[in-house]
Amino acid sequence: MKTGKVHSQPTKRLLARTVAPVLMPPEDLRQWLPETEVLRCVIAAVAEVGTPRLPALPWPDTEGIFTHGTLCSLLAYYYATGRSGTEDMLASVRREAALGYLCVPHPPSATAVRRFRRRHRPTLIAVLAQIAETAASEHGAPTATPSPADCQRWAEDRVERAALEDAVAADV
Repeated sequence: MKTGKVHSQPTKRLLARTVAPVLMPPEDLRQWLPETEVLRCVIAAVAEVGTPRLPALPWPDTEGIFTHGTLCSLLAYYYATGRSGTEDMLASVRREAALGYLCVPHPPSATAVRRFRRRHRPTLIAVLAQIAETAASEHGAPTATPSPADCQRWAEDRVERAALEDAVAADV
C-alpha cells in the first residue's frame, strides 16, 4: 500500500509552479549590462521580433514622421532601463545619448508615444521579453537565468507600469 498523498496531474503541475522560484530580470537591465549592450539588445530584438509584427508604413505625428521600429525601440529601451513615464522619457531624450540616438532628429509627441503603446502593446511586450532573455542568457545574468515565462511577466509589468503612470499623470 502507498503511503503519503497522491495528487492528480493538474495538482502536481500547480504545485510545481508554486514551488518553482521566480527569477525576474532587474528593474534596470543596465545592472547586468553596460548601456551600449542594452541598446544593442533593443535594436536586435526590434529587428527580430518587432519588425515582422509592425506595419511598414510610417507613424504620423505632429512632431514629424516616425517609423514603427523607431517608436518601438525608443519605448523598449526606456522600459528596459527601469523607467516608465512618457513625459519623463521625452524630457530625457535631450539629456541621454542613447535615447537621443533612438529618435534622431527629434522626439515624438507624448500623444504619439501613448497611442503607439496602446496599439502595439503585444509587440512591445514580445520585444521586451526578448531583450530580457538575451540580456540574461547571452550576457550572463549574475544569478540563475530567468525563464522565458519570467521574462514575459517582467515585460508585461514594464508596459503595464508605463500605462498606469501615464494614467495617473493625466488624472492629476
